[in-house]
Amino acid sequence: PAARTNPSPPPDLAQARQLADAGKLEAATRICQAHLAVEPASASAYYLLGLLRDAAGQVDAVEYYRKALYLEPGHEDALWQLALSAEQRGDTTAATRFRHRARSVHSSLSRPG
Repeated sequence: PAARTNPSPPPDLAQARQLADAGKLEAATRICQAHLAVEPASASAYYLLGLLRDAAGQVDAVEYYRKALYLEPGHEDALWQLALSAEQRGDTTAATRFRHRARSVHSSLSRPG
């Protein structure tokens, strides 16, 4: 088979976010999965899948946040979601640790040059 010289771009996560905001969780999930098929190291897609799983009441949402954080250790939103999840589980130590990391990321991003 001939090598593809012009791979198609991954599906747009902005569209997935719009669908999610409109309550169309399954359609948004399909876009995220298609995005990951083209761009398997997309922290943003894993994070959005985590939000979608949370919205659907699925306990595995944490695993998607963890994947996002693995791919992008400074993913502030994933850190906040993991803090919230740990707090809901009663794991205050982990919640505190995730919040501290999120604040560190935030302050490093907001510091000038």
